Amino acid sequence: MLRRLSLWPPRALAPALSTLLLLATTAASAAPPSQSPHAKSQEQQRTPPRRPAPESSSTGKKVGPPQQQKAKGEASSRGAKTGTIIDKKPKGSMSLGAPNRGQLQGGQRLRSTRHLEVRPGARTWGVPQLVQALQRAATSVNKKFGHSVLLVGDLSKQGGGELDGHRSHQTGRDADLGFYATNSRGKPIQLKRFVAFDGAGESRGTPSWARFDDARNWALVQALLEDRNVNIRYLIVSSGLRTRLLAHAARKKVPKELLDRALATLISPKDSSHDDHFHIRIGCPETMRGTCIEESFVRSAGSPAAGAPGSPESAAASEVYD
Repeated sequence: MLRRLSLWPPRALAPALSTLLLLATTAASAAPPSQSPHAKSQEQQRTPPRRPAPESSSTGKKVGPPQQQKAKGEASSRGAKTGTIIDKKPKGSMSLGAPNRGQLQGGQRLRSTRHLEVRPGARTWGVPQLVQALQRAATSVNKKFGHSVLLVGDLSKQGGGELDGHRSHQTGRDADLGFYATNSRGKPIQLKRFVAFDGAGESRGTPSWARFDDARNWALVQALLEDRNVNIRYLIVSSGLRTRLLAHAARKKVPKELLDRALATLISPKDSSHDDHFHIRIGCPETMRGTCIEESFVRSAGSPAAGAPGSPESAAASEVYD
């Protein structure tokens, strides 16, 4: 009996059994360890649930949460009205739009100083470039002549927009400036209101003895034109007074470049207006390009309202807005 058992397994089957045993061992080591139900539950709690993919609209665009769609809808609505989508308002002081159809954002108020007097009731909000240029010019004239105070009327109202008594003055780039005057003996006087003068430099009203001060009024024009911190686009004044100022400059033999600039900047309306004040307009500051429109809009034919749609005016336009 023992002899028979010693012959098992037969020698012919020994290699096959060894191979089967090796395959079984390899398969057991490669199989993942089984998890208990408790371990599976903990793993599911640690794994965040998947968010469903955004649905697609009929146009193929993804549809986000309701809040995002509401914001996009409001932006699209603004874009439809203005032709562009504005994410937010520009910061700081801004001249928005055209002089006769626009607004003023973050304007600076011009106040009276030793050399500058704001006329009672005047609306004196403007962009800082205009306000500070007026202050520098008034100081310059006083430094040259002494006892000189510049009388200032309207700039713009706070926030800009339509201003009663004017067709422009809406964006903080326009200002009305009274004239420097003397008495009949040539002594400087301080006017408390705007006084009209004819081409001879004599008062059209009261006080009848007041005279247009060629020297100081030219000094004001010169100070404004030579100010490197501001671009004076227009100085509007009656034709008779414009002639007097240019003649005075020629007698003083001012540099040709300055005289040429004065010839281009001093403009006169066809009517007799602006015989009691300068109307100054500065150009759009570089920091306001894109929001500031340089020229006023010309009224369309048959439109009684100032600022009706039209092409911008130029220095040679038939209308000069006040």
